[in-house]
Amino acid sequence: MKRVVIILFFLTAASPDFYSIAQTKAIDSLKLEINTASNDDYKLEAIFALLKKKQSIPTDTLYRYASMAKALSIYKRNTHDVILCDYYLINYLIKLGLDDSCMIICDRYIHQLSKNKNESDLYFDFLNFKGFFFVRETKYKEALSIYYKMLSEAEVLHDTLNEGGAQTGIGWVYMEMDQNREALNWFFKVIQTTTNNGAKYGNYYSTIYSNIASIYNNLNKNDSAEFYITKAIDLARKNDNLRYLANSLAIHADILSDLKRDGAAELALLEAINIRKQIGDPFYIVSDMTTLAIFYNHTGRQEKGIAVCEDGIKMANKYGLSAKLLILYDALAANYESAGNFSKYGETLKQIIAIKDSVYQKNSANALAELRTKYNVEKQQNIIIQQKFDLVTKNYFIYGSFALLVLAIIISYLIFRDYRRRQKMKLEKLLSEEKQLSILAISSAEEKERRRIAADLHDNMGAYASAITANVDDMLYQKENMNVGSLQILKNNAAEIMTNLRDTIWALNKDEISITGISDRFKIYLQKISSSYPDIAIEFNENIKHDAMLPPVRALHVFRILQEAVTNALKHSNAQTIEISLYSDAQISISIKDNGKGIDFAAIKNTGNGLINIKSRAREAGFALTIKNIETGGTIVNLSS
Repeated sequence: MKRVVIILFFLTAASPDFYSIAQTKAIDSLKLEINTASNDDYKLEAIFALLKKKQSIPTDTLYRYASMAKALSIYKRNTHDVILCDYYLINYLIKLGLDDSCMIICDRYIHQLSKNKNESDLYFDFLNFKGFFFVRETKYKEALSIYYKMLSEAEVLHDTLNEGGAQTGIGWVYMEMDQNREALNWFFKVIQTTTNNGAKYGNYYSTIYSNIASIYNNLNKNDSAEFYITKAIDLARKNDNLRYLANSLAIHADILSDLKRDGAAELALLEAINIRKQIGDPFYIVSDMTTLAIFYNHTGRQEKGIAVCEDGIKMANKYGLSAKLLILYDALAANYESAGNFSKYGETLKQIIAIKDSVYQKNSANALAELRTKYNVEKQQNIIIQQKFDLVTKNYFIYGSFALLVLAIIISYLIFRDYRRRQKMKLEKLLSEEKQLSILAISSAEEKERRRIAADLHDNMGAYASAITANVDDMLYQKENMNVGSLQILKNNAAEIMTNLRDTIWALNKDEISITGISDRFKIYLQKISSSYPDIAIEFNENIKHDAMLPPVRALHVFRILQEAVTNALKHSNAQTIEISLYSDAQISISIKDNGKGIDFAAIKNTGNGLINIKSRAREAGFALTIKNIETGGTIVNLSS
C-alpha cells in the first residue's frame, strides 16, 4: 500500500485545504501580519517579507500577494518596489510555463537596470532568470553566455554574492549536459567565492550541496553523496525552504535507491512529492517523476516505471520542458530493458540519440569554447582597464598595458582555437561511441532472446526427441516382434513435442499475453493430462480482477512453471488432491498445493532438476517464488509478481 501511495500523490490533485495545512509557521505568521497591518507601509513590508519566501509558497499565493504589493507600490509611486513586484510575478508566470512573457519582462528590465548601479541586485536577479529560461529550453550556449556575463560584471563590482549566483548557474548548465566533473568544479568554486559572505549566501548552500550530492551519486561515490545530501536537507529544513527541501529529498531518494534502501527511499519520495504539489512547478514535478520511475525500476515494478515516464514525457512536451526529456527517456529505456521489452528498449535508445543530436546542434563544442574564451578575454580586459585606471598618471605604463592586452588576446585566441578543435573531436567521438553502444545493446538483447528460446526448446523437447530415437531403435531391434506398447510410447513422445512446440509458438507469436490467456491455456493442459491420473482430483480456482498483460517470454515462463509444478505433484507426491489458485489484481499471485507426502529437499539437493528449472524461470520472469512443505502434509508452491 505504501508503494501505491506514491503514484496517487502524483496523479491526484490536492485540495486547497491540503495546501493550507502544509504551510510553514513563518509563512502563516507573515500572512497574519499582512492581514492585521495598521497601515500600507507595514502591510507592504510584510508582503515583501513573504514574497522572499517564494520557494516555499504556492503559485496562486505568490501571484495574489505580488499583485497586491504592486498595486500599493504604484499608488506610492515607488519605482523600485514596482520592479521588484514584477520580479516576483515572473516567478508566477514561469510556473505556468509562460516563458515568452517572462523573457520580454526580463529583457526590458535588464536594459533599464544595466544603467543604474544602485539597482545592481535587481539587475542580476533578472539576468539569472533569463539564464534559467534558456536552460529549460536546452539552449545551453545562450544560458552560459548569460551566466558568464553575470560573472564578469559581478567580479568588476567585487560582488561575491552575485559571483556565487553566476557560478551556480554555470555549474547547473554543465550538470544538465552531463559534464559532471566540470559542474563539480564550479559548485566548489561557489563555496570558495562566498566563504566570507556565508551569512547572506547560506540559504543557497542547500541547492549547492544537493547538486554536489547528485553528481557524486552519478559517479558512484555514495558516501560523499550521502554526506552532502544530509547537509542540504538539514539546511533546507532550517531555513523553511520548501523547494530546496523537495529537491534534496528527491536526490536523497535516488541515492537511497542505489544503496538498496528502498523503504527509506520511498519515505523521502513521499515527502518530496507532498511538498512539490504544495508549491507547484511542472519543471520540478517532472524531475521527481523521473526519480520515481528510476525507483520503480530498481524495485522491480517496471510497468509502473514505464507509465510514470510516459506521463512525464507528456508533461514535459506540454510545458516545453525539453531539458527534462533526456533524463525521462533514459529512465524509460532502463525500465524497458529490465522488463525484457527489447523492441521498445531499442526504439527508446534511438530517441535518446536523436535528442542528444538535437542538443549537440544547439550547443556545439565550438560555441561553448567560444563563450568560455570570451569570458576569459573579458576578464583579462577588465583587469587591464583597472590597471590603466590606477596608473593613469604614469604614461609609460599605458603602452605596456596595451601590449599586454594584445598578447592576452592572441594567446586566448590560440588557446581557444586548439580547445575548440579538441572539444569538437571529443564530442564527435562520444556521439559515435553512444550510437555504437546502442546498436550493440539491441544486438545483445536479440541474441539473448534467441539463446533463451533455443534453450527452452532444447529443455522441453530434447528429452522427448531422445526418447523417440530410443523407441525407433527398439522397434528396429525387435522387427517382427514389434508390440503396440512401443508404438503408443512413440506416439505419445511425438505428441509431447508438438504440444511443447505449440505452447512456445503460442507465446512468441504475441506482443503481450494476458493472465486470462495463460489461465485458459493451462486449463486445456489440465484437461489433457487429468485422464492419465483418474485417482487424483485436480481443482482450479481463478479470480481475475485485473487482467494484467505480460511480455511473451515472461508469460511462457509462468506457463512452464505451472506445468512443471503440477507434473511434479502428479508424478511424485502420492497426493489425492491438487489445488491450483490464480489471483490477479494489483499483483499476480499463483499457488499449486497438494496433500501428498511433501518434498525431501535434502534427498533432491543434487538431483532436483525440476525444482532448479522452476527457480530459474521464476528469476527470469521477475517473479518471487517459494516452495515449502505443509505441516499437515503436502507441498505448496507460491509464485507472485
